[in-house]
Amino acid sequence: MAEGNYTITLKYDGDYTFKPTEISTSFKVAKQKSNLNMDIRTSGYSGSTAIVEIQSNKLLNDNVKVQIDNGGYHNEVTVKLVNGEGKATFGGLNPGTYNVKTTFDGNKILEPGTTNSTVTIQRHI
Repeated sequence: MAEGNYTITLKYDGDYTFKPTEISTSFKVAKQKSNLNMDIRTSGYSGSTAIVEIQSNKLLNDNVKVQIDNGGYHNEVTVKLVNGEGKATFGGLNPGTYNVKTTFDGNKILEPGTTNSTVTIQRHI
């Protein structure tokens, strides 16, 4: 149910035994948090690939943006979660520390959400 205020009205027209009656009540539906989780796997050496795995028990089939950058390198992809899981792969990374950010823009039911992390690629000796 989308965020908002709702009213429910129950009406009984009555019969030969009971009088007609009507009762109403109101309630509010608030957005829930999206709860993004992220795990990053990498071999850790120059030229390696970082694999960002995203999980959310609430975002079953939604899109999440995944960004990776270290000042000199920037890449962003959109990942379609399937049953609350998705994966983004970033290859050919040079040595350095990279910021990784996942972003969900929100929808009628869930609030926007962001998760931040870092991954370090070491020089291969």
